[in-house]
Amino acid sequence: MADIEKQKINQNLFLKDREKLEMSGVDEVNSFDENKITAFTTLGFISIKGFNLHIQKFNTTTKELSIVGKIDEIKYSNNKKHEGKSFLSRLFK
Repeated sequence: MADIEKQKINQNLFLKDREKLEMSGVDEVNSFDENKITAFTTLGFISIKGFNLHIQKFNTTTKELSIVGKIDEIKYSNNKKHEGKSFLSRLFK
């Protein structure tokens, strides 16, 4: 049932002036610092690189993520190594 619900959430990206990124379909923020933010989305693993990056908003109910800062790169990958595991479970492995 969770897989069916997961498939119903679309992935949308809206980038404004390379300074604000709004995303939907974000399941979990994996890691973040001022230069890189990684997350698991409905379409796979995504990496955002830049300078002075900050998570402005992350709503786990609506699966929306807003990032501000100087965005240089947005990259998807099929990295499923940690899929389904929370950050803490990977940390205390």
